[in-house]
Amino acid sequence: MTYYLYRFTAHRPDFALTMTDEERLVMQQHVAYWRTQTESGAALLFGPVADPEKSWGIAVVQTDSVEYLAQLRESDPVITHDLGTVDVFPMPMTILRDNPR
Repeated sequence: MTYYLYRFTAHRPDFALTMTDEERLVMQQHVAYWRTQTESGAALLFGPVADPEKSWGIAVVQTDSVEYLAQLRESDPVITHDLGTVDVFPMPMTILRDNPR
């Protein structure tokens, strides 16, 4: 299996602070979507990144199917509602610790 870094970047740098009510609803759907992916084992982790320069978040996905990655992206509420961009990068030399804390 290969690990992939999935990065969502909002269209506005201050998005986290200036979300409209509609955008907040979409972000709640986005979190629910990624919680489901994490609980099912598709994603190892997800969450926002505390970057003072811009609003973005990541997920780490483990799969050997690029089709599955494309499906994850296309079904993500932030994409279906055009709140930003998603980039997906393979992590070819991932090292995991043996005993998660």
